[in-house]
Amino acid sequence: MSERESDSAFGLRLRAWRRARGFSQLDLSIESGISPRHLSFLETGRCGPSRETVVSLCTVLGLPGVETRRMLILAGLSADWGEPRIAPADGCQRLARMGHLLAAHDPLPALLTAPDWSIATLNRSCDALLRRCDRLAGGDGSRAYEIPLLVSDAARLPRVVANWESVVLDITVGIYSSEPDPDTTIHTSEMLATLGQRGDGVLATAATSWEPRLQVRDDGHEFELDLVVMPFAGAWSGYALTLGVASDATETSAFAYFRDRIDDERARASSA
Repeated sequence: MSERESDSAFGLRLRAWRRARGFSQLDLSIESGISPRHLSFLETGRCGPSRETVVSLCTVLGLPGVETRRMLILAGLSADWGEPRIAPADGCQRLARMGHLLAAHDPLPALLTAPDWSIATLNRSCDALLRRCDRLAGGDGSRAYEIPLLVSDAARLPRVVANWESVVLDITVGIYSSEPDPDTTIHTSEMLATLGQRGDGVLATAATSWEPRLQVRDDGHEFELDLVVMPFAGAWSGYALTLGVASDATETSAFAYFRDRIDDERARASSA
């Protein structure tokens, strides 16, 4: 992340938090002891803050420690992560060993993602869903899991998921808000650009609640699937577990749909 990009990202997020906390620029200026002119320059990215300024603003805004660390990173300043980071390639190999845990979630989809949005591992239901989407988009049903997930599937999943773009934004907001990870942030910006979404939209939404829900419409089935996204922390920051969960009212339809997808893939494999 370049210095200018860091300044801009810091300013956008500072503005989002100021508005979310109900501060005017003048109010925050008075409370933090920072001049209104300097505060305005910080929000527009015309200048970068010092470490003391970041900490002061975060204290006045009542931000938790994890968010203060993110603000320091976005400002181009170092933050104490407390332990070494796991490299994405190494992390994906380690997480792939957890496949048996995801298998227990069948017939509903489950997957683990890395900071670059690639898939570390996934269960049969999720694999069958992605292959189905690829075929509906004119592909042969193959999956290149090393490709960042949301970028590569952006043109495929809308064939099945009616509200995919809003789901992408919801998931991005949730992960971006839960753990400050500069690696994820960089890849998130690329993913949003591919989908025509604006990064400041994510920042502005990040202080609000998020409830990602897939609206599935395919093959005579129609149901909603809640996504439970659980970001990892510490050395595994940027990795996340995502589980599809059906409500009592839609569970029967959801189970039937994903069992059909699994059976389809089994039949294709047998005839190959």
